[in-house]
Amino acid sequence: MQNPEAPPPPEPTWEEQQTSVLHLVGDNFRETLKKKKHTLVMFYAPWCPHCKKVIPHFTATADAFKDDRKIACAAVDCVKDKNQDLCQQESVKAYPTFHYYHYGKLVEKYESDRTELGFTSFIRTLREGDLKRLEKRREDL
Repeated sequence: MQNPEAPPPPEPTWEEQQTSVLHLVGDNFRETLKKKKHTLVMFYAPWCPHCKKVIPHFTATADAFKDDRKIACAAVDCVKDKNQDLCQQESVKAYPTFHYYHYGKLVEKYESDRTELGFTSFIRTLREGDLKRLEKRREDL
């Protein structure tokens, strides 16, 4: 029987939860991103209220694209010691910060809606651009 005066167990961290978000650290960041055509990365701090508000939307977006091998949603906890240099290299000055990478190369800072709809629309636009380029190549053949 549990002690009724004992505090409840702590909530699992975002990293500990089962989601489709890839949680990256400094030493696997570049290698992981190089394997994906489109990656939206959220740089965050676990204590940040703005980050906490966005996490469910970002997680839902990752879940929506989990079956697409070319697309990933990833997160980097900038508070962890092993990520601080990475966050500095990526010019993270506020939390959350979102960057879009194409095969590991930073393309742009994402500054649109921080909602599931905003994130999914952005990624769908990238994917549609891929399809248009493919169709154009077929026409050129």
